[in-house]
Amino acid sequence: MSLAANTWLGWLLAWVLSGALVGAAIGFRHDRLLFGIGLGALLGPIGWFLVARSRAAQVECPGCSRHISRTALVCPRCGTNVRQAQARNPRSALRQADRGKPW
Repeated sequence: MSLAANTWLGWLLAWVLSGALVGAAIGFRHDRLLFGIGLGALLGPIGWFLVARSRAAQVECPGCSRHISRTALVCPRCGTNVRQAQARNPRSALRQADRGKPW
């Protein structure tokens, strides 16, 4: 190979590795590490933007505040029905806490 081809391949490799590293950092913050590495390596800054704008793979449980799967119906740790808790009005949680307590 010629010197020009080696230089071109070196720049391409540096672009892909730097894109993958930055994508991994962004994906790690959004619980989508492999998605971040892949899009960062393939698309560079456009992939970083897509990963940063993507929805997290996990959500916070309204009962125990731990991370659970977005598709979970019931929290495996505390047993809270996630769908009902998300649909509930925040004031109803306060009413539930006040029941049975004397003023």
